[in-house]
Amino acid sequence: LRADLLSTEAVTVLAAHVDDRIVGGAVLNRGAEAVGISNFFAEDLITSESWQGCVALAGALFPGAPLIGYESGAARGAVRTHGFDAVGPLRVWVHQG
Repeated sequence: LRADLLSTEAVTVLAAHVDDRIVGGAVLNRGAEAVGISNFFAEDLITSESWQGCVALAGALFPGAPLIGYESGAARGAVRTHGFDAVGPLRVWVHQG
């Protein structure tokens, strides 16, 4: 992560620890109307619990804000288990400047 990202008020970096190991984490990005969850990761055996904790913490930090994200493949099942619904495809734009 870039150092300036860590000092951006709209960005919160989460880390789940077991003893001195990081076993999961995510980045929360607060926008005007929603909070984005990105870069989620967790050890395989705790993925579901990590999503549950991530959603709970995001809700506590930003009460009432809709949570959004983009997941694909097997991760879509995990987020649906925790109350997320698919609303459409993701389009990524690239500018070659």
